[in-house]
Amino acid sequence: MEGARTWEHFVGAAAVGGGVAAAVFNILHAGPRRGNTRLFLEDLVGSRIWEIDQLGIALSLVVVLAALTGLARLLGGPWAFAAGVVAVAGVAVALVNVAVDGPAMLEVAERWADASGARREALFAAAEALRTVDIALFSVWTVVLVGAVPVLFGVAILIGRGLPPWLGWLAVAGGGLGLVTGAYQMFAGLKPVTVFVLFPVASGALTLWLVAVGWLVWSGRLDSAQCRHFS
Repeated sequence: MEGARTWEHFVGAAAVGGGVAAAVFNILHAGPRRGNTRLFLEDLVGSRIWEIDQLGIALSLVVVLAALTGLARLLGGPWAFAAGVVAVAGVAVALVNVAVDGPAMLEVAERWADASGARREALFAAAEALRTVDIALFSVWTVVLVGAVPVLFGVAILIGRGLPPWLGWLAVAGGGLGLVTGAYQMFAGLKPVTVFVLFPVASGALTLWLVAVGWLVWSGRLDSAQCRHFS
């Protein structure tokens, strides 16, 4: 029993801490002017905040992954297992996205700022190519991590009854919006409606769900007997 409660405390703390940290760093991430590549590069040059923000996002993703895989273990059953596996894939893609959007883009921005003539134009073209890759990766992990993962966990909660049903419905609703957001980005590219409306709402729902799940699991309100009966 003591070991089970320790595991619940770990999952709960990781869910709350990782969810809040990811939300904070994601808000800071919206600072640079992404609508124009040239202005975006100018904002990145010499930006120590950008470096710290990217590191914070990476670390928070690792903590969130620990929470999600731990929750999958606590809930049990095929739906939760699938959610845990998909979460690993989603976080892996998101971390690659951080590497492209962070160190790689910052390096190109600083070289672009110091260059001139044809080299400057070549670096600008490289930056635009990186941004294309960045948007593609962002779309993929939005579908997987913000979309599919919460939907799978939501179904696991609704069927398993280890946690309150409203948490399941919140996960399904927020995850459904995440699926729509990521899919729309894949076909239409990065649009204001996805950046300023759809993604913030979907990721906000995921953050709220993570914090709520974390608090309930930490406080011992997960009905493990119901979870074990779920198959």
